[in-house]
Amino acid sequence: MRLVLRALGGFCLLAVCLALAGPAGATSIVIDGVNDFAPADTYPTSSLGFTGYATHDGSSLYLGFDGPAMFAAPTTTWLVAYIGTGAPGATAGMTIGSQQPSLSFSATHALRWRLDGFVQDVQAYNGSTWVTA
Repeated sequence: MRLVLRALGGFCLLAVCLALAGPAGATSIVIDGVNDFAPADTYPTSSLGFTGYATHDGSSLYLGFDGPAMFAAPTTTWLVAYIGTGAPGATAGMTIGSQQPSLSFSATHALRWRLDGFVQDVQAYNGSTWVTA
């Protein structure tokens, strides 16, 4: 798996390249700082005022995040995307600072990036806790 993190202007795009079987009509996103996501690709986040975006094509999963002052406190601001594979997982996300999101699905993996760039990794749920994958 290759993890590509780019912060462009006020919009951040996280592209994770995986082997995915994309359905017809899947969307490729150009990593250029422009929000190319369709309205159907919009997802809520645990932080007020922030929006998450996700889509994929036949080979890549594209995740975008947008919100006010994303880079104002880069050592305490995290972008975390939870993904489920269909296997048993967690319905509560990792605790970061004072936040622990409730998840509406069973997540098996989390992609996380602290905005100062010093922490970026993939976490896996091992049945009781989140660990570095």
